[in-house]
Amino acid sequence: MLEEILRAMFTSLSLNLGYKEFSGVQWYHVLWFIGAIIFAVVVYRVTVKIIGSPDEDDDSEPHGNAEASDTSEYRQNSQSGYNKSQMIDVHFKPLIMENRYEGMNTAVLLRAIIGDLNCKYEEDEQGSIIFMYQGERFIILNTPESMWIRIFDVQWYDCSLDKLEEVSCMQKAINIANKSQPCTAVYAIDKDENKMIVYSKCDLLISSEFPEPDGYLSAWLSNFFNLKREVVLEFEKEMQIIGLSV
Repeated sequence: MLEEILRAMFTSLSLNLGYKEFSGVQWYHVLWFIGAIIFAVVVYRVTVKIIGSPDEDDDSEPHGNAEASDTSEYRQNSQSGYNKSQMIDVHFKPLIMENRYEGMNTAVLLRAIIGDLNCKYEEDEQGSIIFMYQGERFIILNTPESMWIRIFDVQWYDCSLDKLEEVSCMQKAINIANKSQPCTAVYAIDKDENKMIVYSKCDLLISSEFPEPDGYLSAWLSNFFNLKREVVLEFEKEMQIIGLSV
């Protein structure tokens, strides 16, 4: 575009020089103008060689690094090939676990699980289930229409109220252990017997729709043993602090 304009200006100047009536323009003005045109043309041509012509077709491929373009295409092809090679047609069969407790209400479910644990159990007038499990005596309060149950690990420690230091150490041990255990250790004062007794309890949900409800209940029963061990350990530490033996 610039080259065409300069050519038109040069042609117009040439025609004007052919007229005798040159409007009094001095020859050195003409020479200066011609020199300016030549300089502009030279600058334009040098610029075109360096950065390319602006008149080139916009649809042509852009100037740039051909190697970079080839690399990009290679990466795309490589990525496509990689994905295809990693595609594995795997057919999974659904894992169906048989639940032999399905459809049981809470009361029937608990009795079935306890029987499967090879534990003999008794029932009181309220329907509570009493059984021995790994040497501990448990009671489960339940109702057929509710999934909530409460489990007790009944009295597993007692101490005379006359032993104030021992009572104090057990209270501290219970408070410490309860901070990190899902079950809760509880102490109570039996004034008639003049002693402090300790037992454990927990509230939880259980349903025949749970996967492996028998393993679920067993895990909760194990938590009672973990709690008891921690209480005993903390109790021994507290007794040693005050210089008493267990």
